Amino acid sequence: MKSRRAFLASSAVALAPAAMGALKLPRKIRLALLDLEGHVEEVIRPLADLPDVEVVAIAHPDEKAVAQRKRNPRLAAAKYYSDWRRMLDEEKLDMVSSTGRISH
Repeated sequence: MKSRRAFLASSAVALAPAAMGALKLPRKIRLALLDLEGHVEEVIRPLADLPDVEVVAIAHPDEKAVAQRKRNPRLAAAKYYSDWRRMLDEEKLDMVSSTGRISH
């Protein structure tokens, strides 16, 4: 069982990013999502506080899963790729997030 002190300390750390508001970056960052399995929510959830991070591409073998994720306004404009190799060849990216296994 956590002590009250440990609970308050961990809560403060968890809430700190929300208290700061949106993080402004010096330039737009082009992000691609490589697969939608695993801990993809850990990547998608913080995007609300990162207006300068733009998801430009998603590579995943299941087009239906991508369509479901693209209901999120921050992912709606992302280009879909069924092959991650093609995505990496065609897109000019600053960052790639791989949250699952790359077996396709």
